[in-house]
Amino acid sequence: MKKAIVTIVSGEETRKMWEGTGTSFLHYAQKTGAELVVLDSSRLWMPSPHWLKLDLYALLTRFDRIIYLDSDILIRPDCPDLFDVIPKEKLGIFNEGKFSPRAMAIHECKVRFRDDLPGWDGMSYYNTGVMVLSKIHRNIFEKPEQVPKLRFAFGEQTFLNWRIIKGNFPIQELNWKFNRMSLMNKHLGMTRLDSYIVHYAGSEPVPVRVEVIKKDLAQWWKDGPRYEYHPCIFIDVGGGLGDQICTEPALRYLSEVLYPKAEIMVMTVYPRLFQHLKNIKVSDKFPAFTRDAIYDIKTHPGPDTAIRKYVSHHFTHGVDHASLAILRRTLPVEQKQPAFEVLSEDRAEVEGYSPDVLIHPGKGWPINTFPEKWWEKIVLDLSESGVQVGIVGKNIDAEHGVLPIRVPSSVIDLRDNLSLGGLMALIEKTPAILSNDSGPIHMAGCFDNHIFLIPTCKHQDHLFPFRNGSQTYKNHAICKKLLDDDFPMLPTIPEWRTTGNITDSREFIPDAEDIIFHVKQVLLNRPFIPSSLGNTKFRREIKKEGESYAYPV
Repeated sequence: MKKAIVTIVSGEETRKMWEGTGTSFLHYAQKTGAELVVLDSSRLWMPSPHWLKLDLYALLTRFDRIIYLDSDILIRPDCPDLFDVIPKEKLGIFNEGKFSPRAMAIHECKVRFRDDLPGWDGMSYYNTGVMVLSKIHRNIFEKPEQVPKLRFAFGEQTFLNWRIIKGNFPIQELNWKFNRMSLMNKHLGMTRLDSYIVHYAGSEPVPVRVEVIKKDLAQWWKDGPRYEYHPCIFIDVGGGLGDQICTEPALRYLSEVLYPKAEIMVMTVYPRLFQHLKNIKVSDKFPAFTRDAIYDIKTHPGPDTAIRKYVSHHFTHGVDHASLAILRRTLPVEQKQPAFEVLSEDRAEVEGYSPDVLIHPGKGWPINTFPEKWWEKIVLDLSESGVQVGIVGKNIDAEHGVLPIRVPSSVIDLRDNLSLGGLMALIEKTPAILSNDSGPIHMAGCFDNHIFLIPTCKHQDHLFPFRNGSQTYKNHAICKKLLDDDFPMLPTIPEWRTTGNITDSREFIPDAEDIIFHVKQVLLNRPFIPSSLGNTKFRREIKKEGESYAYPV
């Protein structure tokens, strides 16, 4: 079987690149037992040297098999023999249409050649810089009477794509490692040096590409024969405090299980949340990048994230939403509990405080901002019952923070008085916490206390933390009405916002007496029927429509 490695070297700029890449071609031809054929003649009828690929029509009468490679390609010494990888009945080629939109080019062919192309899948578009060919592919390269004028031509590439699709040739797609281009950087976060065949096609001037080739060759000489590389991942962790806490399990799984050797950089306004993750560089500033490829992830649940197109943040647990954004999967249940490293200085900050319950009268969206009098009644009643109450919260801005409720002197009032670590240390040692959908609820997920949640925006199943492998451990929901009861989000609605639907929270708030009653049941050991996991199985008799109720998850 006669085999050839074929390339095109035509023009001064191409020759400059060939000076850097040619040695790797010669080595690969020797390794595969193939003849190296360099096409360097010009054809007057051809608009550009790319069209010299049509000489493959004649070469496929001389050779049984051909690997065609553009001359702006560098082949790593350990590159497998593509004659062995691709069977002779298949066309080996990289499908760049899966990673960069090129469908417009094929649609233009359908119009230009009046061809419906029924075999086209509507997405595929092949890069002709690397092709593994046999004699059966000869007709792809038959010269047309004249070169077709196409707006999205990419040299001869779109024309050859039309021939490949029209001919319905069986294809075995090459992995990106056999035709690595810069368009893959954002999809992979892996350096191009990790690939067997690096294709330097791009918009950079030839002198720049020549220098990059020299640099990459030198690095390969250093890194061989193992060529061990790891991805670089940048994660912009956004959203509120609760959203960011829910991101921790996914970041931990990413750095400890999936990519323990990767360079992972996290940007967050709360670096303290993730400082215990030893394999991650955490900062509140945009990092300086030195890698040639970075995979970019944004976790913020806002409408500008790609995941929001398919997954509703309102109807998804925060941990699941974050893991889908970062990992494209949900975590095993036992991996979903967030973690936080409480330091000795954090514990020292709250050493003199020992509340029985922490209450967070949060201020945010109208639907989960409850009246100050309502909170004051709960605080006063619990305090008079012998429960040591602590008030926590921090004012972030005019819209988000903690309400200025009045509390008796017996209450430990720590609003705007604690660091993030101090608040975590206080939650760690307090038996219970009471709040709405807010950061402290998610913070309590790191620890072992009772959580009393008053859900309004989201269902409690989408809020309660996972602890001890479930959502039933010491979690208590006291609910009157949920937003999605009146405003269900339909699959046909592209965007849906909680903030614009409700301006008055009163119809969603349980009676203060129900909150007080339920908290006392747990904290003061009043009679109730505990479940095997310690969750309160308590439901007040509902006497009229709209009365609040409490129930476990």
